[in-house]
Amino acid sequence: MLFKPGQELVVITQGPGHLCLLSYGSKDGSGINIVGAMNTNAPGITRWLISFSHRYDKFAFIWDGQSEGVYQIGNGLERRHVGRKWTAASTAHKGASHVGIEDVADIAKHAINRDGATTAYAIPNNI
Repeated sequence: MLFKPGQELVVITQGPGHLCLLSYGSKDGSGINIVGAMNTNAPGITRWLISFSHRYDKFAFIWDGQSEGVYQIGNGLERRHVGRKWTAASTAHKGASHVGIEDVADIAKHAINRDGATTAYAIPNNI
């Protein structure tokens, strides 16, 4: 299952851009969804850890950058492209064992913006 030890969700990007994360499907029934972007100006590779909030069951992420982005689960060898727009976003649901592709554009459009304060983290090069 995703977000368990050894099943971490890692995104690898090339060049400058924004990794955007949408947290939705609130457990408390509030209907409040959060979207935010983390930026990098690095010309080379940046590795990101997609974390989660215990308040939400669903997460979607996209790479808005000049080059491509891929994700892998844990230390697995398989890498797949990260969605580039909210209409075809990469999605991770709690309890799932894989990443899907979904249209979450309407949810992202109405979510509360938390740029720079989302649960995606750049991983330092020495880790």
